[in-house]
Amino acid sequence: MDGRADIYALGIMTYQMLTGELPFKQGNLGALLIAHLTQPAPDPRSVVSELPPSISEAIARALAKQPDQRYQSASALAQALS
Repeated sequence: MDGRADIYALGIMTYQMLTGELPFKQGNLGALLIAHLTQPAPDPRSVVSELPPSISEAIARALAKQPDQRYQSASALAQALS
């Protein structure tokens, strides 16, 4: 585990800040953990349709299941979101 786990967490927070809800909503903790490990995050534009595609793509990359597919730094994510 390295800083890319923080990128994932920042992606979750960004998703929530922009949509007002968490990307994964499960009935119990076990199901929630499985969702984080296996399911792609929903497109935030399904909640807030006026978000630009570039923002959706940046969040999706931050929430990539494979750490090597995520941004390598928070500044890179911030730049993608700007």
